[in-house]
Amino acid sequence: MTCIAFRIPQHPGRPVRGYQLSGLYSPLGLGFSWPELWKKWKEAHDDTANLKRFINTTLGECWEEIGDSIEDIALISRLENYPENLPIALITAGVDVQKDRLEVTLVGWGMGEEAWVLDHVILQGDTAQPEVWAELGETLASANVHTAAIDSGYNTDHVYAFTAKRRWAFAIKGVSGTNRPLIEDEKKRRQRLRNRTKRGAHVEPVGVDQGKALLYSRLKLTEVGPGYIHFTNDPAFDDEYFAQLAAEKLVTKVRGTRPFQEWIQMRPRNEALDCMVYATAAMRLSKKPLDGSPVSCREEKPQPKPQPQAPQQPAAVIYAQKKAAVSRGRISLSGLRRG
Repeated sequence: MTCIAFRIPQHPGRPVRGYQLSGLYSPLGLGFSWPELWKKWKEAHDDTANLKRFINTTLGECWEEIGDSIEDIALISRLENYPENLPIALITAGVDVQKDRLEVTLVGWGMGEEAWVLDHVILQGDTAQPEVWAELGETLASANVHTAAIDSGYNTDHVYAFTAKRRWAFAIKGVSGTNRPLIEDEKKRRQRLRNRTKRGAHVEPVGVDQGKALLYSRLKLTEVGPGYIHFTNDPAFDDEYFAQLAAEKLVTKVRGTRPFQEWIQMRPRNEALDCMVYATAAMRLSKKPLDGSPVSCREEKPQPKPQPQAPQQPAAVIYAQKKAAVSRGRISLSGLRRG
């Protein structure tokens, strides 16, 4: 019996056509026999890399990583219009450093680490030059940021120079490993600082794998309350932002006989995810109780003890007032010009 199949090409304009066919269709005497393929299949299950190679090259199928992830479309439904007063006790910033820009996520924190994402700002400029760093300082000050965490993996010297003048800004270094905590406990941190043999910039290790797992678990919460993450209905939070936030997946792989978990990047850009993890680390590094009491903006340099004055407004109100008063050109992830 002869079977004739007709396949419509997906790219008819290309001069060379490609086809895929599983090794299970190999004629007798050519390629592997079915018993040999069964043996290769069993052997491949001991190592994820070998299994991926078998699926791709022998079965002629696309490999798809299976793991824990979130859908960016579902996150868009979280957009909401914030009220004038938010129960925010602390505002932190997570800063990702690229060659031609700084990306900054501003997050307000309330009781139970409930989070209100206030803004995502892209500061365009050569990060090897001082101008963009001066703009970062102005942005953090106008946003009433109490603690900032800045990734020191790129243009490290400029990150150190920025944080050296600001006690509330931490240079951080991402450390992989699912067993690494988001930040060190205070006892280990003090011991590490005592054992530091050379003077220089102080860098805080951040367990990025733990941070991503924590963030993704909270993005799956459906009830508003402790741990829930809110997003404001603002042009900064567009489709590209949420695609970056959901850019990675936690998969389980096998090496030998031991399974292990690893975060893999599913798309080229993930700066929004990194910034959110850094902002969360900044909240933990601040050591401030999230009891709803207002937090004032930190100064660039130590200042004399202020005289008693009227109680300050909540941090969220101060941020909203400064954002409305200061007109600065900013660019959203989709390139939309913002006032």
